[in-house]
Amino acid sequence: MTGDHYYMLEFCYFGNFIVYFTLIFMPENKYLYYASFAFANGPLGWALALVGCKFVLHSVDKLTTVFIHFTPMTLMWNMHWKTQYNANKPWPVYDAKLDTFSLEFLKDYYTGAIGFYLVWAVVYYIIMFVIAKRRIKERGYGNLKIYYESSNPKVKKTLNKYGEKYSGIMYLLYHFSISMFSSTLALASYFSFYVHCLLMIGLVSTCFWNGATYYMDHFSKKYEVNLTKMDEIQKKIDEELSDINAKKDE
Repeated sequence: MTGDHYYMLEFCYFGNFIVYFTLIFMPENKYLYYASFAFANGPLGWALALVGCKFVLHSVDKLTTVFIHFTPMTLMWNMHWKTQYNANKPWPVYDAKLDTFSLEFLKDYYTGAIGFYLVWAVVYYIIMFVIAKRRIKERGYGNLKIYYESSNPKVKKTLNKYGEKYSGIMYLLYHFSISMFSSTLALASYFSFYVHCLLMIGLVSTCFWNGATYYMDHFSKKYEVNLTKMDEIQKKIDEELSDINAKKDE
């Protein structure tokens, strides 16, 4: 066991669950539809750039990370712009064509997004920071909070501003702020096909860029290591040749 199983409780998996649950079981539910669109094109989609997802073909972990963040956006793009306009669609879908940008729409949109987000946040907090807190610490298990704290001292300092006791609450507050901000940005995609397409292209392009950068760094380091080994081998050959020549002179 690698100690990474608590990552399965992170928001990205919950967001995927909401999207697939809506698609399969309740595609006509307005609040689930809004939450799915907000999550897929908000925190899940923007995580491709913010978290630095990499399209690295030989890494199952990196490809999985790209997959779970990008496919919900693809599904909601298809449902929002294609499926609901298909007269022969095999199942009923919430009719988003009738939505207009209004206070009523915003109320329902944020009710769905915030409501389902809070379901995850409450369950996540209880498990991570109450029930399993000691177990995670004693056994060295990982989660996103621990990962960010270990990779960036500034993050740890910020989250522990009011003490370790409240670091879990601080983490969720920051997570909530970023999630709702990105869900707000997703509103532009809700009413514009072209904005939605550009958003998807831009975010997935960051994965290819990060992947290409990874390969450049990986192979350049490998090249440097090989050069160092070759220098060591050449040095050893030169020393052996010197010893041979010295013996001949004797």
